[in-house]
Amino acid sequence: MTAVSECFRSLRSQGNCALIPFITAGDPDLSTTAQALRIL
Repeated sequence: MTAVSECFRSLRSQGNCALIPFITAGDPDLSTTAQALRIL
């Protein structure tokens, strides 16, 4: 197992995240951006 996959496995087992999503504000529109932020 690689160090990266081991890190992901460890974080997952602890209920944590390792990735942070990037959202471009206003793409495709502000309403969709706001909805995506609430979901994430």
